[in-house]
Amino acid sequence: MRNKKFGGLGKVLATGALAAVALAAPLKVKATTLDYVNTIIHNTEDMDSEREGVQWRYDWEVKNDGAGDWEPDSVWKYTIQANLEERGMYGMAIQDSFGDWSYNNGIEGYFQLDNSPPQAYPIYPEYTATFSAFIDADQVLGNEWVGSYGLSNNGDTQIVDVQVPIPEPTTISLLAGGALAALAGRRIKDNYKKF
Repeated sequence: MRNKKFGGLGKVLATGALAAVALAAPLKVKATTLDYVNTIIHNTEDMDSEREGVQWRYDWEVKNDGAGDWEPDSVWKYTIQANLEERGMYGMAIQDSFGDWSYNNGIEGYFQLDNSPPQAYPIYPEYTATFSAFIDADQVLGNEWVGSYGLSNNGDTQIVDVQVPIPEPTTISLLAGGALAALAGRRIKDNYKKF
């Protein structure tokens, strides 16, 4: 008999816990979101007169579609999930009135708010920012879609797709050659350690 009462009490407690979780769930802060507008490729004229040849410019327009909480939803970092410099891009910058953001390259390329206000500002909710990069026109083989996302004080935003250039075959072979050379160097180093 005692076991049945305990079982009944356990069910009541479990039901109460589930109800508490269900009530608490709507109270969770809405994560910052990005509303990706589009990629604009300026390829009808030379976009960099100071550089030899013809250059195109890629603009990535991104809107902060946050919940409206000014500080928590402000985006201070924007990441494109591709190594833009390996694709031949240069001159990465943010346009509009957001000031100077730094660009860092790696497996992913990201634009980040400089810690030197008032020269730079985060992307506040309902604001649209444009990120840009140049590329020599003769290096573009085509375009592909990759993911991108922002970072706010509420954490990472969802991933939104943007277009980036596919480098022409010479660039790809140079990248592959560099990777093979690095692997060969590592193998030689590993073999040397064995003896």
